[in-house]
Amino acid sequence: MEIYLNKKTYLKGKLEGVFKGYYDNEELWWEGFAMNNLRHGEIKVFYETGKLKYMGQYRFNLKEGLWKYFNEEEVINNQECYQNNELVKLNKCGI
Repeated sequence: MEIYLNKKTYLKGKLEGVFKGYYDNEELWWEGFAMNNLRHGEIKVFYETGKLKYMGQYRFNLKEGLWKYFNEEEVINNQECYQNNELVKLNKCGI
């Protein structure tokens, strides 16, 4: 697996806005959002087939909230809950 192309936006030399990476077959590998050079907001990562592999949220470069992991049929096979990048019990995310 290789990254075919990265699309990133910079503002004053810092990563800002939507960023994407692609597999060498040109399928989307991941997409996310950055603010002031930090991952911030939703991120989605995809299998090479284009199906969703996992998704979650970053808050100032730290994992936050519910992260969902999918098998290749896009069925949830795992969930994790994070607070300030620390793995916590799922009930902290309302599960």
